[in-house]
Amino acid sequence: MLSTFLATIMMSSHPVQDAPVRIETKSFEYVTSPTTGAASWTNRQTGAQIKLGGQPEVELEIGETPDVTTKVKLLPAESPRIDPSDKSAEIHLTSADGSLHVRVILSADPNWPAVLHKRVVVTNVGTSPKRILNVVLGRFPVGSAKAEGGERGFPLYLDDQFFVGLAHPAGYAHVEHKEVVLLQYPGTRVAPGKTFQSMEAVYGVAKRQGAKQLFIDYLRSRMARVVYHHDHAYAVLEAFGGQPDGEFKRNFSVGVSAAYLLKHLGDVAESKRENHVQFDFYGLEFWHDRAGDLKTFNRENFPNGFGEVRDRIFELDMKPALWIDSGRLPDWTIDQNPAVKGCFTV
Repeated sequence: MLSTFLATIMMSSHPVQDAPVRIETKSFEYVTSPTTGAASWTNRQTGAQIKLGGQPEVELEIGETPDVTTKVKLLPAESPRIDPSDKSAEIHLTSADGSLHVRVILSADPNWPAVLHKRVVVTNVGTSPKRILNVVLGRFPVGSAKAEGGERGFPLYLDDQFFVGLAHPAGYAHVEHKEVVLLQYPGTRVAPGKTFQSMEAVYGVAKRQGAKQLFIDYLRSRMARVVYHHDHAYAVLEAFGGQPDGEFKRNFSVGVSAAYLLKHLGDVAESKRENHVQFDFYGLEFWHDRAGDLKTFNRENFPNGFGEVRDRIFELDMKPALWIDSGRLPDWTIDQNPAVKGCFTV
């Protein structure tokens, strides 16, 4: 009741202006509103425009389980904050019961004038936890545009002169009932006073038949491997696979030991001297304590820790690489740990 009362007072004392929010660059114009929703997205390079249908910038569903969800009614909380010099804007919303405050942050990319970013920050200002199950970060009609690509982790292209997607491999960009939908499934519980930050939605415009290439170029510009000059092939030596056939293939808990690795590294040193073979990384598999937490080495196989093995790897101009399973094989990882019982993937 208190949160509802405060929200009502806030909205009544700060009436929301119904002026449109415009984010403009030389390449695009994006028009939206906290009261009437997203209006249009114009590609200034081609003159093409997508009507966004007046849909809200964000939709939230909360609930404890996916089969029992409640769509949150979001209302304008205050007039938008617009910074034309920075080509950005913030739209502030509140849930009808006043328990959630939502910020929608729209900004043009300072280095890529064809790209618009959208992020959503949800703050629980109520007195009880809220589990956010579904977040829609964009919804608009496909119209007559030809849609290509999309689904989880990939952008959706429209007439190959627009692209839209979520900057996360688990984010969805797809067509649903003739609408483009950007969808995230966080399933996260937000305690009172805490915040939730959504995935980043990215909107891009290009010349005709240029959206796919623009997306690739833009993606490369923010990939860590490119930014840190790691975008080249690496030679990785897997130590586990170098063991002779034996018990380890029937019982993965045996794993690798410090004694074996030091012997194997001796062979690597000999090969380097005689054949001038150089590896970048030295991969270790089954190094961990299966009853542990994936942070410590198996003490039985590494009684003195990892230091001696690590130093030998560095002496040979390699870097250690630690392997863990992500292939739904719990008996290869830490299945003996009761904390992860029932998990498919560690």
